[in-house]
Amino acid sequence: LRVTVVGTEAKIRQAIPELPDALRPKLEHTGDYEPENDRLFSVLTDRQQDILQVAVREGYYDVPREATHEDLAQEIGCSKSNVGELMRRIEAQILTEVTPY
Repeated sequence: LRVTVVGTEAKIRQAIPELPDALRPKLEHTGDYEPENDRLFSVLTDRQQDILQVAVREGYYDVPREATHEDLAQEIGCSKSNVGELMRRIEAQILTEVTPY
C-alpha cells in the first residue's frame, strides 16, 4: 500500500505511532506537495484528450453552453452523432474515476 501524506513534519511524526502494528511506514520522499492535476486527463486516450481540449476551448462546458455537438463536429472533423458518443465516453471515463462506488 502506497499513500501520500500531506502535513507538517511534526504532525506526521505525531501520527506514525498511532498506526496499527501491521503497518510499517517507509519514507520514500519528502518535499513540497504538488497535486497530480493531470491524473484524470491521463486516463483518457490521446484522441479523447484532444477532443476534450477542443470542447473546453470552444465553450461546450460553459454556462450557458457556447458550443454544440455540431460546432465540435466541425472543429474535429466528424459527425454530430459521433461527437455525442465521444463526449459520453469521455465523461463516463472521467466520472468513473471520481465517483465512489
